[in-house]
Amino acid sequence: MAIYRIGKIISMMRDALGITQEELVEIYDGSETEDEKERKKVLESYGKNIKNGKRYKDDKKNIICSTQVIRRIEKGTVNRVRMDIYHKIMIKIGALPERYYASILVTDYRAIAWEMAVHIHINRKEYDRAERILQRIEKVMVMDYPRNQQYLMERRATMAYRQRNLAPEEYIEILTEALKLTIPMFDRIDLAKWPLNENEVIILSGMANAYHLVKDSERELHLLLKLKKNIEGQYMDWAHYVIWHIGILERLSRFMSMIGKNDESINYCKIAVRECKEHNILGNVCNFLYDIVWNSEQNIVNKLLVQGNTFPYEEVQVTNERATRKRLLAQGYFLSLAQGSNFEAQRIKRLSEKCFPGEIKLL
Repeated sequence: MAIYRIGKIISMMRDALGITQEELVEIYDGSETEDEKERKKVLESYGKNIKNGKRYKDDKKNIICSTQVIRRIEKGTVNRVRMDIYHKIMIKIGALPERYYASILVTDYRAIAWEMAVHIHINRKEYDRAERILQRIEKVMVMDYPRNQQYLMERRATMAYRQRNLAPEEYIEILTEALKLTIPMFDRIDLAKWPLNENEVIILSGMANAYHLVKDSERELHLLLKLKKNIEGQYMDWAHYVIWHIGILERLSRFMSMIGKNDESINYCKIAVRECKEHNILGNVCNFLYDIVWNSEQNIVNKLLVQGNTFPYEEVQVTNERATRKRLLAQGYFLSLAQGSNFEAQRIKRLSEKCFPGEIKLL
């Protein structure tokens, strides 16, 4: 489970909603805008006792806390944040206080392992097994908790979509509905500014994938760039930041390759490789090394086409750091073998034989 920075979360939400620090600490006086009414729906459905906006009628003061306290919380200069203050701030914003606690709420601790099993079976395309375990999880869920409802909607929609029982458009519609369970103002906020939890990142990634399949490249790119900027807000722990960020960089790299922007694709790959090395996450490095070389070769081909083959192929390669690409292929190949990924190793080997026939000694 990800660990989140409370101060950064509050700051991002406040900024996304256009609320000042002074407005944030004020107690509701009963008057509400349309946005505030909609934000209340998710809280009311969760059993919060909210009547006429008077959420804190038992408070002796007319503010949640001082603006000085809010400033210190957002800057991260306080050692700990009082739970009652955090809950009141989240409710004022219109978000579930528990949205950053756990991905699902259950009455049986075994559901933690079951959730991972569902993920594994879906990735292996063992959908019947995944559904049976999902039903087991559902029996021990707190069903009035929106994130539980969201989790079930996303998992079942994803299985139906991957089995082609759902059209991409239907999949997007269900994911949008699921997202609004925890972000009811989803259509009107800047996603780049709104701190997301793990479920929401998974949902938005699924939507980007569906946009790709319906060839809506504009929406796909828009969503991927918003996710990238959002995650770069660094409101979660470094482990999750790196995993999520690398995943988005990989998607952006592939997107740029498909539309012929090879240099941009290479740039995304290089950033990802650097982050993988810095945090000792080597699982995706082979893919990025392959993509760097593939995009570099595409640049060479494009240059030859523009120049009308006036330069020998080898001469153009020299000007594009030929030795570096050979080294990247060798690194990717042997790293793939070390990780037990024979498929990836063979893919890299085929590219090396195509670009540098007989020049790289591979097993």
